[in-house]
Amino acid sequence: VSFCFRSQDGSFLESHILAFDSNTCLVVPPRLWFAFRNNSDHQGVVVNLASLEHSEQEVVRMPVDTFPFEEVTQ
Repeated sequence: VSFCFRSQDGSFLESHILAFDSNTCLVVPPRLWFAFRNNSDHQGVVVNLASLEHSEQEVVRMPVDTFPFEEVTQ
């Protein structure tokens, strides 16, 4: 699974590729935009643990095609 992170002004910050068997934890700080996608035909698993209850009124969405997945490096 690839993750891509951007700042609020839309500038590219970083990206990561996580393998299914890596059991890696990514901590996303507040006010960062992020997107993720599965890079293979196999099942990808992402678990989101939030410290606050989700509120749809606080969500601001950005089109996934604005994230530079082609720049993703391991």
